[in-house]
Amino acid sequence: MPAPGAAPSGFAPPPNGLAPARRRVGQGPPATVIRVAAIGSPPAPARPGALPEIPFSRSAIAEVSAFIAAFQGTDYALADLRHYHQMVGTWRDKRTGLPPRRTDWIATAKRFMLNDAADNRLKLAPGYRPATPADTAADPPGVPPAGYRSSRWD
Repeated sequence: MPAPGAAPSGFAPPPNGLAPARRRVGQGPPATVIRVAAIGSPPAPARPGALPEIPFSRSAIAEVSAFIAAFQGTDYALADLRHYHQMVGTWRDKRTGLPPRRTDWIATAKRFMLNDAADNRLKLAPGYRPATPADTAADPPGVPPAGYRSSRWD
């Protein structure tokens, strides 16, 4: 039996006579390391059918024709799709300068167009002319489209 106040056998004093640093919460091994040690294999992905994040150049709509075909029959077809294909294709991450990676590039392109529409700068397709009030006026022939009609007009 050791003398009272003596260190137990097999105990090495810390260097410089200091006590060992206490571990703080969160300084232990990551939870995945503990799970792998307990289970024996890495955990399965949260969603087994989850799509991988890929750069735009490897996406299904990387070609201009596929990009245009993806928006045919929607309201987005009124936008200049070649312009927005170029915008999405040349987009880079501000911090790294690398092309961003996404799972759904169609949703990303829609967000580009919606942001421009919200800022009133949506680029419309060439040859598309939005309707003007003069196109939809129901004035009888011979009345100038001034927007004012006299009550005495016959």
